[in-house]
Amino acid sequence: AEEHLDEVTEVAEPEPEPEVSEPEPEVSEPEPEPEVKAEVTG
Repeated sequence: AEEHLDEVTEVAEPEPEPEVSEPEPEVSEPEPEPEVKAEVTG
């Protein structure tokens, strides 16, 4: 039974990896926002 648990844990690890990649691009979007505001002020 323990062996089966290990297999499930290994498969669960690769899944979260792609999920973490999604939030990365989202964080890049908010960054350009402040830059655009600075241009308008200048």
